Amino acid sequence: MKNLSVVEYLSQLPEGEKIYYRANPGNAGDALIAAGAFILFRKLELDVEIIDLESFDATDKIVLYAGGGNLVGIYPEAREFFRKFHMQAKTIILLPHTVKDNEDLLAELGSNAVLFARELVTFKFLKENAINAKVYIDHDLAFNIEPKDFLDMKSPSILSIIAKKLLYKTTGNKQEFLKLPRPKMMFDNTLFEFRGALLGSKVGNFFREDVERALSEVPAGNADLSVKYEYGTRNDAITDYTTSRLMKYVNRFDEIRTDRLHICIASALMGKKVSFYPNSYFKCRAVYEYSLKEPYPNVTFFEKSDK
Repeated sequence: MKNLSVVEYLSQLPEGEKIYYRANPGNAGDALIAAGAFILFRKLELDVEIIDLESFDATDKIVLYAGGGNLVGIYPEAREFFRKFHMQAKTIILLPHTVKDNEDLLAELGSNAVLFARELVTFKFLKENAINAKVYIDHDLAFNIEPKDFLDMKSPSILSIIAKKLLYKTTGNKQEFLKLPRPKMMFDNTLFEFRGALLGSKVGNFFREDVERALSEVPAGNADLSVKYEYGTRNDAITDYTTSRLMKYVNRFDEIRTDRLHICIASALMGKKVSFYPNSYFKCRAVYEYSLKEPYPNVTFFEKSDK
């Protein structure tokens, strides 16, 4: 079977048919992936509706589940989504993803399932275990981001966001209310960014501190940016805000050290010198080999987690 990119596959869907999209409800890395997805949807002029899980019926619909690294055995969301909807949907599509474990679920998937790997380890695994699905490979959707678009984006003030939230809450405009970032997190990030500016370091240590951590201990002064900028993925306004604010902060530094894939990708896109380290399984290494090694010589991958 000929490989298709995400653009090629989505371009051949029936013109004008609504597509239903579910983002990973995760951290700032998931927001960058979603921002890249929304860029792609706009480029292709797709009619995309964001899924509300409480009321969604997938029957005879084209359904997209976000790219990322959720279907790996340690997180429930992607597995539960596919388990619930894959038999109802006309077509169910997994956007570029890292996948491991879940062999039982993959064996259940039928010919209406379309699975995109974002690196070769997952591509081989899906070919072996999702034998009835269509399996392709393409790059992580965060590579759709053009840094200048987000670095030039004007940031709203905390007071303006509070005023809008009060207005939309009073008028019952839930849709516009949900497009606004949380003021408390905006304030916390402002203090964090101010403290960072006072320190004046040009080297950023941005290592993860969760279940995927491979470092025995994180460096002094570490900041897990994917958690600090976790505004959500519920719509393109929020993911654009997250991407802009995160990239503006990372852009202050000349050199980045991280085991967070999307901190690495954002830094690589901005031309930063990046020291990239493994997470607890093969994800970082595999994406580096497939998408970063040749196009981004400013990124160096270190085999061992501890420096």
